[in-house]
Parts: sequence; structure tokens; C-alpha cells
Amino acid sequence: MWVLSTFLLAGQVYAADLTWAVDRTIELSSPDINMTVLSGSEATTFTINVGAIEVVVATGDTFTVTSASRELDITGETTSVAASSCSGSTATATVTGGPDGETITIAPKSNQCGSDTAPRITSSGSVATRIAPAYISPVPTAPVSGTTYNFGAQF
Repeated sequence: MWVLSTFLLAGQVYAADLTWAVDRTIELSSPDINMTVLSGSEATTFTINVGAIEVVVATGDTFTVTSASRELDITGETTSVAASSCSGSTATATVTGGPDGETITIAPKSNQCGSDTAPRITSSGSVATRIAPAYISPVPTAPVSGTTYNFGAQF
């Protein structure tokens, strides 16, 4: 019954303040994988699409999703802080809402966690926070206003 209801909800938007009281599994159909929204996650809108989920997270609230099948890619953040990591075979994506209320897309990547031995964390948004020792992208995809980058170049 749950699988049937998940398909019926695909593409629907929930526009109320949402708080997950228990872990909730979401089934995507392309690729055919499960993602789990963790208990305590909060969002103002939540959309299930065929191959990704979209979420808007209020300022200071946190939304966390995991996947045992694939690494997770996060896009759309400008003032929100987003981080994805792999620990063993489980991927985790966490979004902490910023003041702009942007729509964040979380989608599975093609590779599976644990396909190599190096732990990784990528982080972007208006604030960088070190979560654990791991690989961190040296430059965010879009430079943050007011941030100085020093790559050791001498002029």
C-alpha cells in the first residue's frame, strides 16, 4: 500500500510547515532507489519528483535525507547551507535553511557510496562548516559575496 501511495504523490507539493516525527522512506522511480527523510527534518515545502526531491527549508531549520543506494547531489542553494557525505555505503544530504527560502533539489548521483575508499564531504552555501575529516571542495560552485579566497598565488 505504501508503494502505491508514493507513486500517487509523485510531483505533488506540500506547502505547510512539515516536521518528520519518524524516518520516512521515499521511493524514486528513475533511478529506482529509496531515499529516507530522517526524523526531526523540517521543511516549508516538499516535492517528490520522478528522479529527485525538492525542498524549501526555513531559516535555521534542518532537513536530512539518506540513501543506501547512491551518493546524493544537492543543487539550488544560495543562502542555505548544504552538505553531502558518504559514510560506508550510506549517503547523507543535509540542508540548513537560509533567509532566501530557495528551492533545494536533492538527487541521486550515478555512483554508489563506498565505491572508493576515501570519505568525502562537499559543502556549499553562505557558511562553510567542517563536519568531519574528509575531502572538501576547495572552491564553492559559486563564490560567496564578501569571502576572500587565497590559493597561495603571489603577485
